Amino acid sequence: MRKEAIIIFQKNPEKGRVKTRLAADIGEDQALEVYLKLCEICYKTCNSYPADKFLFFDSYLPSDIIPGAEGFQYLIQDAGDLGNKMNEALQRILGKGYEKVVLIGTDCPELTSEHLKQAFEYLEYNDVVLGPALDGGYYLVGVKNKVPEIFDGIPWSTNEVLKKTIKKCTSIGLSYKSLTELSDLDTLDDWNRLKYLIVGNPG
Repeated sequence: MRKEAIIIFQKNPEKGRVKTRLAADIGEDQALEVYLKLCEICYKTCNSYPADKFLFFDSYLPSDIIPGAEGFQYLIQDAGDLGNKMNEALQRILGKGYEKVVLIGTDCPELTSEHLKQAFEYLEYNDVVLGPALDGGYYLVGVKNKVPEIFDGIPWSTNEVLKKTIKKCTSIGLSYKSLTELSDLDTLDDWNRLKYLIVGNPG
């Protein structure tokens, strides 16, 4: 077993359930295609870094192995809000004996193996690592100990997520380090800005 683990949070890819804000502008069929491509890119990025991978689905386990995620362990996200889901997943994987665990979603095509490498390096001397997203949230959170407090009382799906999380870290005496700011792909503006990464990335 490696000492480092990556958790990937993803939705089960179904038409009408993924990229709903983007679907309002480009249609549900194309939004699903975009989401599937984002997942492929995410898997490829994770496979380029030597850590164990855990793929947490929001609804059910797929019946078949997913291309690109053959070496991943498949699990189900816990109930509750996003904070509870992330906290439970991190605690579960830390409980397996990993020294450092990083959690990401599938929505950030700008994420590279270098960002993952830097995240794990930051955890050597910090309690928490955060990847700031352009929309005020974060595309990555990493820990080396169970710190459920950083997920309590956070207004999820708002532009206050990162700021409130940093404030929580500071208030309870946790050291943190931030990565480079990147953009999630959620809206039409995001799509227009980032589609070159999707279209130009071979499957």
